[in-house]
Amino acid sequence: MYGHFFVSFSQTHNFLHFKRYYYKITICVSVDEQEMEYS
Repeated sequence: MYGHFFVSFSQTHNFLHFKRYYYKITICVSVDEQEMEYS
């Protein structure tokens, strides 16, 4: 049971880390698109 809890906790941690990484990519992409529109 403890091992299952540890696995689910690490999965949640990885998911949150991936979400933060994904938001960074999305922001960078949207900024690039805005700069391309203005230039």
